[in-house]
Amino acid sequence: MKSIDKKLVCLSAFTLIICFAVITKYTKLLGGNMYDTSKINKNGVKVINEIWGEPEEDPRCVMGYQLKTSGKPFFDRYVILYGGRIVNRNCATNKFPDAQLCNKTGLHLHYDDNVYKYYAQQSEKYLQPLRKKGIKVLMGLVPKDSGVCIGVIGSWPMEDVWPWKQNNQDSEYPFGEKAVKAFAKEIAEELKRLKLDGVGYDEEYGNIKSVYGPGPSAVYPEYFGQYEYYTDAKQKKAAWKRGGENVFRFAYQLNKEMPGVIQDMYEIHYGEYVPKELEIDNQTVKASDLFDISFEPYYGSWQANSNFLPRKKYGPISIDIGSTSDGVKPANTNYGIVQNMNDHLAGGYGVNMFYCLRSRDEMQSRFPKFFNRDEWKAEGYLTRISNVLFGEETIYNGIDYPRLW
Repeated sequence: MKSIDKKLVCLSAFTLIICFAVITKYTKLLGGNMYDTSKINKNGVKVINEIWGEPEEDPRCVMGYQLKTSGKPFFDRYVILYGGRIVNRNCATNKFPDAQLCNKTGLHLHYDDNVYKYYAQQSEKYLQPLRKKGIKVLMGLVPKDSGVCIGVIGSWPMEDVWPWKQNNQDSEYPFGEKAVKAFAKEIAEELKRLKLDGVGYDEEYGNIKSVYGPGPSAVYPEYFGQYEYYTDAKQKKAAWKRGGENVFRFAYQLNKEMPGVIQDMYEIHYGEYVPKELEIDNQTVKASDLFDISFEPYYGSWQANSNFLPRKKYGPISIDIGSTSDGVKPANTNYGIVQNMNDHLAGGYGVNMFYCLRSRDEMQSRFPKFFNRDEWKAEGYLTRISNVLFGEETIYNGIDYPRLW
């Protein structure tokens, strides 16, 4: 080889090393990672496995589950259930056990005490290890006791449901568009501070009367003992439709504050009524441009289609792991998880939602009869899924962290 050629080869190698070092440095500075967790199923569809974890369980346990051949993490995303609570805070009249936001009033983000202690203050220890493995970490947005959720804030013409009340959509209204923009900005700033990738919306505990007060005498029971009031079913449907539009508008605003933010949706309550598209700022905005994925919320049931996203961004089934006497809960007892996954594969779906993955020590102590059998360990159960979708077994290759509290 000529001398000039050797110099060019050395220069090229040196350049590659410098480029790699720079990319690595800035990737770390941005809190990201260089791992690709994406998995393509046997039919060529990219599948996202998302798990919603109870906050008392150490999220680092999730990292241990991986595909045996490729070594990729089984789970692509981790959502901290109750990671962020939505509150209507007025410190002059309301008292909360924590005081991290007590100098503010109105619509704000709230952390339960332990969530604040372990996650809001120790993101580097408990959350960033997942992201370094390529697992996206999301804040689960859930109403607190007041029932204020995304679906009941924003633009709401109250004469549709309460014709005797004034339509308070002016800029100073505490739950109007001004408040939505401020809340979206607050969420975006906190996601950036904690180096999180996005939010997961769970409207399950939302309650419209928490914002607008009681309505007429007709009572429709809702979730967990809460109620909403309408004069007839037509008003109820109109109100839920408006709630879905409010969720859409908030997602739009959050994306403006943090472009590219991941936004995932439980299709429950107002989340079930998100429209496929909406006119905002004199343009037609599509739900698929704002929401990354959504899924059927009821464990053990199958819902073939999303209300607002295509199948490749939708999960028709939610899988509750580790909550029954045998250590796992099959997606559909009468049908079986393997057949469910065969239907998932054939149907062109791109999402699986999981819930309640407990530590291995806890599972063994709770269900010793079953957990000692390999097929009932979590990786044995997940293998039934990964074998069908990806043709790979799932193994556990990590530290079994104990519960945080």
